[in-house]
Amino acid sequence: MLDWKMATVRLKEVKTCAGTWPKGPSYADHYMLIVIYSGNAKMTYGLNERELTPDHFFVINAGESYEITSVEAGVEGALFYFQLYEEIDSSTLVANVEYQFKKTSGKVELDWSHILTIDDTDIFEQQLIFQRALYTCINQGSLTSLDKVKQIKTWMEEHPCNRHRLGELAKLSKVTSTYLSTEFKKETGKSINQFSTKVKIAEAKKLLRTTPLPLKEISAHVGYDDEFYFSRKFKKETGKAPSFYREIHRLKVAAYDKDVLGDLLALHCVPYAAPMHPKWTKAYFEQYQHDVPVHLSAYRADLDWRANLKQIQYVQPNLVIAKKQVSEEQQHLLKQIDSEVLLLDSSKTWRHQLLTIANEIRGEQEATHFLKQYDDVVEECRELIADKKVQPPTIICIKGQSIFLYANKGIQDLFEDVGFQKTMPNAEINLTQLAEKEPSQLWVLHLHDHQTESFYEELRADEIWLGMSAIRNNQVISLPSDLWFEYSATAQYKKLLFLKKQLLSMVE
Repeated sequence: MLDWKMATVRLKEVKTCAGTWPKGPSYADHYMLIVIYSGNAKMTYGLNERELTPDHFFVINAGESYEITSVEAGVEGALFYFQLYEEIDSSTLVANVEYQFKKTSGKVELDWSHILTIDDTDIFEQQLIFQRALYTCINQGSLTSLDKVKQIKTWMEEHPCNRHRLGELAKLSKVTSTYLSTEFKKETGKSINQFSTKVKIAEAKKLLRTTPLPLKEISAHVGYDDEFYFSRKFKKETGKAPSFYREIHRLKVAAYDKDVLGDLLALHCVPYAAPMHPKWTKAYFEQYQHDVPVHLSAYRADLDWRANLKQIQYVQPNLVIAKKQVSEEQQHLLKQIDSEVLLLDSSKTWRHQLLTIANEIRGEQEATHFLKQYDDVVEECRELIADKKVQPPTIICIKGQSIFLYANKGIQDLFEDVGFQKTMPNAEINLTQLAEKEPSQLWVLHLHDHQTESFYEELRADEIWLGMSAIRNNQVISLPSDLWFEYSATAQYKKLLFLKKQLLSMVE
């Protein structure tokens, strides 16, 4: 991790917010400093939710996702977008997103109004004042409850075999037991005991997957004297007995991309290595981050594929599964790994790909069960659509400053399954053309970079947008990109359940 103090800091843009904050999950394509100087709001960052109060600051590292929620009326603050540059030689600076801030939140008393009123034509003063403010936040800002909770969470994760007694943890963080208990539950949504169980079970899973240790030794290692009590606890938390969990993880499978990950999980096979990221594979990350031993890069995987291949080569899985659309160079290097490699034919349907994987890992029974479950829901949707003569929703994708009518392979397959008419091919349109289609339901996919967020905010304030019946009737739904851009068995089933929910709401 590079020390940010060694970087050259440059402010790129300042956005003042007075009641108009970014809506929905957002992606930080620059480093960001968020400050609140009036009112209260909440923010989700990674897997944590925290309160933002006056004089509060929060630093977001480049490449991370965040969402500002529950903003009170009249909340005032600012978003500072900045970049960190690495000095290559005396005459060359290169933007680098590898710098990380160890301290990312706190409270500090600064005259933000002074900083925000600097004339942006006076670039030198603007840059100087911002750098001083950033330095003051990081070095002098007082710790918040999140910092103390984060400190205890980290300690518990690093010491899974300890007892995790509240009094001892409170002493570590130098606060009272009551304070720690209250703040821990507020910040994490879990009590100390609940989080302790989660940590211990995660460590036990790791040992069951990666070692031949007997159950009694694993139980003792994670702090349980009674292996039978541990077994009951493990089954309650995971739904599987420790012995069965170990058995299904004997085959080391590497999922080269998130679509393969979605297929494997539909077969109840948790891969040994797979793409994991709190934004790009959010649903999988939240549920399986402790089950997948090796996390491959899921952020800009097209740029990180060499690093992913090195990871796979190092862990030597029994089987590597990838899509056939990977480049010839990647295919060539994949085949050089001392593992069996299955390249799926991306021209085939997700059903065919699922059955191909199932045949490879002896999961035919799980595949049959999954497909029956899927087809049962399809029939329910078909009946609802026929009964109410429901028309398919209009799906658009917003990227940069462009609007596209959108129907990828997954959406087309879904609509065909439930009997909707064939969707139109993807095409760029403008707002007027969209309004002319008079969509009764509008489903929106949008990227979470700064440019797209700004454009989408402008769209939602436009009179043409506000005049569409879908907007007037509150029939606009934001789709989670990590699901709707994915083509896998798990993703298709979740999309189907989402569609069924929308159909049922129309019936009601």
